[in-house]
Amino acid sequence: MERSSADEDPGSLIRAEDWSTSALGPRDRWPAALRLALDLCLASAQPAALAWGRDRVLVYNDAYRSLCGIRHPHVRGSEFTSCWKSAWGVIGEPFARAVRGESVFLQDQRMFLDRTGRLEEVFLSFALSPIRDETGAVGGVLHTVTDTTATALSRRRNLALRALALAVGAALTVDDVLRAANRTLRDCKRDVPFVLVYALDGDRSRASLVARSGVEDDTGLSRAHVDVDGAGPAWPLGAAVRAGSAVSVDIAATGFAAPPCGPYADPPRTAVLFPVAAASDGGPCGVVIAGVSSRLELDEGYRAFYDEVADTIRSALTGVRARSDERSLRDDLERFIRVLGHDLRNSVSAISTAACLVMRRAGAAENLVKPTDRIVATADRMERIIAQTMDASSIRTGQGLGLEPEPLDLAELCRQTVQDVAHAYQPLPHVTAAGDTHGTWDRDRLAQAVSTLVLNACIHGTKGSPVEVVVDGTGHDTVRIEAHSHGTIPRSELAALFDRPPPADGAARRPGASGLGLGLFILRAIVHAHGGTVAVSSEDDAGTRFTLTLPRGRSATPRRGT
Repeated sequence: MERSSADEDPGSLIRAEDWSTSALGPRDRWPAALRLALDLCLASAQPAALAWGRDRVLVYNDAYRSLCGIRHPHVRGSEFTSCWKSAWGVIGEPFARAVRGESVFLQDQRMFLDRTGRLEEVFLSFALSPIRDETGAVGGVLHTVTDTTATALSRRRNLALRALALAVGAALTVDDVLRAANRTLRDCKRDVPFVLVYALDGDRSRASLVARSGVEDDTGLSRAHVDVDGAGPAWPLGAAVRAGSAVSVDIAATGFAAPPCGPYADPPRTAVLFPVAAASDGGPCGVVIAGVSSRLELDEGYRAFYDEVADTIRSALTGVRARSDERSLRDDLERFIRVLGHDLRNSVSAISTAACLVMRRAGAAENLVKPTDRIVATADRMERIIAQTMDASSIRTGQGLGLEPEPLDLAELCRQTVQDVAHAYQPLPHVTAAGDTHGTWDRDRLAQAVSTLVLNACIHGTKGSPVEVVVDGTGHDTVRIEAHSHGTIPRSELAALFDRPPPADGAARRPGASGLGLGLFILRAIVHAHGGTVAVSSEDDAGTRFTLTLPRGRSATPRRGT
């Protein structure tokens, strides 16, 4: 069969070819079912191919070329198996089922393709659908493919990073960290076929092997003691130390023979060296040498994985150096809280979204409305708890709360916030304003502060008594918010109201309180970040009055990510 060399779209290439010598025969004799299926195939934006006739002749669209690799265009018009020989152990049985008339879908299937002249690990999700001809028999199979390699590798590497973080996080010494890292990474052979961990001496001229995995003693790659800038077959430890970041090397260029290691017969050709720091001067205390899979490219995602490995080890070493200090222990806890907060926030968001979808689809179904309402309300409360926890963590570690100031009408913000957060209290808090209530503040943070102010006025007030919110803009440089309620706060609680820790158990909580009891602690930080003040007074005859005073303008402080 003659092939066109023109750089055209797949339809043009197929029309330009002489199919008369192929098993499909001349194009003008192709059955209508084949023509229709081929039109659908060529129009698809995702990789799609047809395996037609008794010989399963392969015809495919442009997107499918990436799967054929260097075998394109030679496999077009040949038997379907010629494109998938290296992965036939995965795709063969599903393909046979499709030939028998069964539709098959498989997700994230791990396999090896030799589309570049060597085997490479890929993950594919694919569907195999039987196409029937005019007689009703299966005339061919439609093959549609989605490459999920990047997603699957990311998921696998994230699990490895999580295991690494847990392992090195429990270590107590520098050597413990390095050995824990080695133990964890040796279980990740598909991405890390071998690991060598060297500790540097005081002047960083010599290095000693602390741990290794995947490499035998007699390979020469894992010598016990080496010069950092040694001659002859040697790892370029000095280059990594001086670079201060990961460097990749061709193993052959080091003078070493490719090590027989990893899960594959073909040995790694590349390694990544990255320094890890824990010395008091901030310099590296060791170098980790990690192999690169022979069946994966050292692409951006792979490099990012090794950067994360290095960062995880560096973080653990830094923690080890600082653990004797009480503050470092607290910082470790706060970092954990922030990481946990991010994970919980994602989970709670997914729960809330799913509940809202159920509510929409359920309509007015009585048996679903109340449970889903409760799920949404609980998710909202969890969101507040998570937000309070992460804010408190930022405050306690000295990071503070960054601001994004913008022109605001504080009276309008107070009215809207009261409507949003105090609807459960009757009578509804009443907002009045006087003077010019405009200024420059962070909208979200002030809404959070006003919400806390009003809710605490309600909580500490007498049930059924009104809460008055006054926004006073008569001052030249400041605007004041007062929230007054009839009720008192015990004098023993007043002094530490804005900085006390949350209650140790639920029994100590006030009725109507939500979150973790951190609201006033965070409110004070928000007000201080704006350059303002907050105060509270509480007397039997005068009730409780929260007063928040803010300068009208303050320069922007970049908000930190949360």
